[in-house]
Amino acid sequence: MMVVEFVKDTESKEPWMEVIANAVPLAVQRGVLLIRAGLYSNCIRFLPALDIPEDMLREALTAVADAVREAYGKLRESEVVPA
Repeated sequence: MMVVEFVKDTESKEPWMEVIANAVPLAVQRGVLLIRAGLYSNCIRFLPALDIPEDMLREALTAVADAVREAYGKLRESEVVPA
């Protein structure tokens, strides 16, 4: 199991729940089920099968990265993203 934590600022470590709340449904639309995690729901939990083929893993991670980028873009458009 692995977790990726999202924070608004690397200095203050302020949790960034909004990006996860937006990215999870976008990833689901792309065919990847994600689990939010962390005390503030600002993490994405990965729990792939131990024998997952590399090409399938790369495809899923690409879908997740695209979902996070899209969520970030939407938040940026609405000016919720920190400078």
